Amino acid sequence: MKTPCVSCIQFKEMIEKQTEFINEMMGNEKCLKESLENLQATTESQNRVIVEMMADHKLHLTTTNNGPLNISAITTLFPIKAEEDLKIMDADINSTNESKYISAVKYLFGGCAHKNLERIFSKELFVTYNTKGNFGKKGLRTYTEVYKVLLSAIGYNSPNAEKELRAGLQAVKRHFRFISNNKKNIIEQI
Repeated sequence: MKTPCVSCIQFKEMIEKQTEFINEMMGNEKCLKESLENLQATTESQNRVIVEMMADHKLHLTTTNNGPLNISAITTLFPIKAEEDLKIMDADINSTNESKYISAVKYLFGGCAHKNLERIFSKELFVTYNTKGNFGKKGLRTYTEVYKVLLSAIGYNSPNAEKELRAGLQAVKRHFRFISNNKKNIIEQI
């Protein structure tokens, strides 16, 4: 046998390296296929969980809030014009519809309770009520459900809801007194 030339030896070594590389690539391909299959299974599992969560979320939103229609139906009950309306509303609020009342009152407050209390109570109720029932006035606290709804709605934007409610009632009363005094002054000038 003849001894192979240097070129043949180099060629043989190159072919052996290529064969090793191809075998390594084939092994890597199997690993890549397995990894890809695992990734696909994980993605499918995650997608199933996400779809289930979205369905639960949609169901929760439709059952608890039932859209703006229920809130708008409740907002038509405001402003509360008379004591009888206040009693009826207090009797109507319960654990199943309390969140709808809170949402409606929050909507009417528009983020600023002390400036928008006139959307909740009429002038007549402002004059005859305060929070505790002091100074010969009736107390809003006696209407526990309405009072709880008010405090909950105010509490979303204020750390001290009761203080905010009292301040709002006082501000509205001052505003009414100011308007009343201006009207009296105008009438006296005529």
